[in-house]
Amino acid sequence: MAIILNDNIKINAGKPSESRYLSTGNTAYTSVVAVNLALPVPVRHKGLTVLVVSGGTNIEYWYENGVADVNLIQKKYDSVIPSGDFVTGATNIGYFTGFSGVQILPLNHTTDNTFDGNYQSLYNNYYRDTNGKIRVGISSDGIAKRGYVKTTLPVKSWIWNEFTDLTSGNQLGWILIDGNIADQIGTFQNGRSYYPPAIPYIETSWSGGTNRNNGSNVVVDTILGSLTTGTTITIGGGVFAKKDGKILDFKTIQTKTPDIIGVSSDEAFVYLSGTTANAVNGLTKIGNTIKLGGTLTMPTTIVRGAGNTASIEYGGDYSANFTDRSLVDKGYVNSRNSVSGERITKRITQSLHGFVINDVIGWSGGTYNKAIANGSYDGEVLGIVSRCIDSNVFDLTQAGYVTGLTSLSVNTTYFLSDVCAGLLTSIEPTADSHITKAVIIADSSVSGWVLPYAGVTISSGSTVGGALIRTVCIPTTSYVVTNNDFFIGANSSIAITLPTAPPKGMVVVVADVCNNACSDVPIVITGSLVNGSAVSYISTASGSLSYIFNGTKWNVFAFTPAIY
Repeated sequence: MAIILNDNIKINAGKPSESRYLSTGNTAYTSVVAVNLALPVPVRHKGLTVLVVSGGTNIEYWYENGVADVNLIQKKYDSVIPSGDFVTGATNIGYFTGFSGVQILPLNHTTDNTFDGNYQSLYNNYYRDTNGKIRVGISSDGIAKRGYVKTTLPVKSWIWNEFTDLTSGNQLGWILIDGNIADQIGTFQNGRSYYPPAIPYIETSWSGGTNRNNGSNVVVDTILGSLTTGTTITIGGGVFAKKDGKILDFKTIQTKTPDIIGVSSDEAFVYLSGTTANAVNGLTKIGNTIKLGGTLTMPTTIVRGAGNTASIEYGGDYSANFTDRSLVDKGYVNSRNSVSGERITKRITQSLHGFVINDVIGWSGGTYNKAIANGSYDGEVLGIVSRCIDSNVFDLTQAGYVTGLTSLSVNTTYFLSDVCAGLLTSIEPTADSHITKAVIIADSSVSGWVLPYAGVTISSGSTVGGALIRTVCIPTTSYVVTNNDFFIGANSSIAITLPTAPPKGMVVVVADVCNNACSDVPIVITGSLVNGSAVSYISTASGSLSYIFNGTKWNVFAFTPAIY
């Protein structure tokens, strides 16, 4: 039987009170095997503790549940540790783990059709808590419920509600919210009541293939899909750095390009966002509009969107202000001079030019203006207006192939009009002293070849300079030549007066054809001659003199002897 002591025992040496705790020599046992060899079973008991050295460290072992060799184990704890409080792995805090199946609730609001449409489930679990704020997580009943969103305009949401403020008509159950709940986390949102006459829907989940009508203003038509189908998906994990004991270290989120990618957060998420309207670098997207926010500092590739239908378009035509480093689109390049040299085009700036596409333009009086082919235009025809940039800038094509014109007929040659300044006409001018100037040959209604030909003055002989002979031996003693005259047959005694303002290039021939010429009575021809004289003569029956008007003076350019 045990010895009863009235007080504790004091060991006078530096040894434990239990002699079996240490090996011989007051040292730790070298191994578990050494303990079992040194201590036979009869001297063992449950709870017997010994000290074993392992890897240079002294560790306590004990016979926890028996005295057999296998019962000697490392002595770690003497109570139950609350392991549920420990972080045991990379927990997806604030993230979602579940199936990838998407469910669609077709809702039909009988009094407000802005809520009608297909509401699709989100991956995360959303609910509206007791203070009316949108939360991510599991509601107080412990049942995870997905949030549903109608993405067509106007955007609406369908969410589980715990905000039971009866004064505003909110009760426990599913409720409608304006906008997308994914953008409203942590904010108070007004619930849109659809009852009375009936209580709200209180389903914890929705079954595919069914429909619901609880007598309220919302009818749930045939439900599509299930939340328990698809593959398992886990969203999260990337923000964890490491686990050190009970400490779970998170990575700090930073941005290397704060002008392009911003970082913000609320009580549920950390948000990464693109540039704002105040960005000083890169591209800014506002709706469907892309604006340059500054200088692109890295190589950037611009690609088309889904279906090869998306593209970049200019909000306006800025070509008047282009520099040699400006960004241009294909339409602008096609409108400029072809690299192959298919046309010669010059961009001209002239304030309030007043020209339109197809106008024929010349240079006269120090300015660009519309030319005309009636013989009165004091200038040179340069080309055709092929593009009007604005009221002050236009493109003038001088030669080659051009597109972008209007209202042309295929396989037609167009001339400069002698009726309307700047007009293209398919009717070639024929009037004497007018100009025939072929401008373009059309190969389609909007294109053709601009012809760099010089214009030709018409002199047909039908009206001006024609071979019209005045009556031989004009009975009068004087005659004034008209612009329709060419050959004047006269008596020796007649006085002929040349016209003072005939068309340039007019020719007049004067001769005595009456066979009574006398050396003492010449034919007198009066006119402004190039040598400064005002009078010339044909004496006797000498022959004929030919005159040509050079635009300012008459010149005698030929003498032909008479033959009788």
